Amino acid sequence: MNPESPNNPPRPHRWPWLALAFVLLGVLFAVLWIALEVRRLQWQKSVALPESSSAPTNSAH
Repeated sequence: MNPESPNNPPRPHRWPWLALAFVLLGVLFAVLWIALEVRRLQWQKSVALPESSSAPTNSAH
């Protein structure tokens, strides 16, 4: 029996869909990682450099 007969159509390949899923997951994780790093850097900046309004003033003048 011929495997490519009209009664047995060829099965679609699954590997392109798996490759697409891995690429999309990679992009998702990259965006998430960058967003978390931006948030962490903003937090570090706010801790290292306090607001000028909260800085102590020199009232000796």
